[in-house]
Amino acid sequence: MAKLDVILRTHDRREIHISENPRYCKATKNTVIRKCVKSLVNTCNQSQHDITYWWYDDHSTQESIDELHQIFSEAKHPYNFIPLESEGWQGSGLAQFERGRDSDADLVYFVEDDYLHYPTAIDEMVDAYYTFKENLGREICIHPFDDPDNYLPVWIEPTRIVYGKNRHWRTNLHTTFTFLCNPEIVRARWHVFYTMATEYGTVWGEMNHVNESTMVNKIWREEVTLFTPIPSVAFHMAYETQKDPYLDWKELWDRFEI
Repeated sequence: MAKLDVILRTHDRREIHISENPRYCKATKNTVIRKCVKSLVNTCNQSQHDITYWWYDDHSTQESIDELHQIFSEAKHPYNFIPLESEGWQGSGLAQFERGRDSDADLVYFVEDDYLHYPTAIDEMVDAYYTFKENLGREICIHPFDDPDNYLPVWIEPTRIVYGKNRHWRTNLHTTFTFLCNPEIVRARWHVFYTMATEYGTVWGEMNHVNESTMVNKIWREEVTLFTPIPSVAFHMAYETQKDPYLDWKELWDRFEI
């Protein structure tokens, strides 16, 4: 049994997926957060691992916060609610990564508030981590979403396909800020995570090319092997182009009533 810290960031006031490029589920951010957090609690409730939630909220409405507390009240694992003082990515990203750095758990799962999880997601990710780490003899990272962007001509790269417990998995070089890993990865490369948290999205960061590709994805390219499942164990409820063409996202979406 693994000890796992699930480190969640939420924010419902500003929708980064603007009207010109809306979420494919056509739902409000409040609805997306509630459904996704409910799916996260559900998959963790299916697991026998020793899980603790760390929920960092970036100035969401009180209505959303109350609704999420109600969802967490159904969790079988303990949760900690931390309302953030500073606003924006620089505050929530840094708080999330600091929690991962300071974690005494075996694994940490950094998760954004717009990932919709299948019931088996947590157990499959943890199992994949330990299986692939033993097989390869090196550190592993797990991203739960088989992003269609990985198959675009500009991004597609040689990959290894391997068996997992219930599905195939592929090596990958790209992830968002949702991934599962050993907290030692964060501690050993703290300068990367700190730079990401404090400079990403700023004028200075843009001038110095601080983004996923030059920062966290550089770790997956050079030091840690990243795996993603085929098919996904979680959907990223984002742009139309990120809709999985082979899975019925709406069937899973409709399972979680709010």
